[in-house]
Amino acid sequence: DGKTIEFVAALRKAATQSGFCQGDMAIDLSGSLPGTVFAIGGHMPVFPWLFAGYPFTDDFAREYLRRLGQTRLARAWLVTSDTPNSLSMQKLQSFGVNFSAYRLVADLPYPIGGAPVRLYAPPAGQGGCELARNGKAPD
Repeated sequence: DGKTIEFVAALRKAATQSGFCQGDMAIDLSGSLPGTVFAIGGHMPVFPWLFAGYPFTDDFAREYLRRLGQTRLARAWLVTSDTPNSLSMQKLQSFGVNFSAYRLVADLPYPIGGAPVRLYAPPAGQGGCELARNGKAPD
């Protein structure tokens, strides 16, 4: 539908204008928008998506971030959301995500319900065009 097309186009534009390149590492931390990473052409390491709203969600997200490690987390673009059942920023911070180190590059309304969806660029000097630099997708 038109709203979804506009949302994806705006997300891609914001990512590209902020230095994102096809194949860069990106992580959907919302737990509810698994297609966003793939819509911008990103690569989600370790597991294809986190899912929220289940009794095991917190343990799963905590373990995902542990396996990902701080080095890869610092190189990754992050997607968060306030959509229903999403992992909250506070919860993600308690799991070790330091959002103050990232740069907010998009804050868009989700096509269904209008909840905010945010895209964060990795800290300066991290991430950005991993595929172009290394000739392969990031771990």
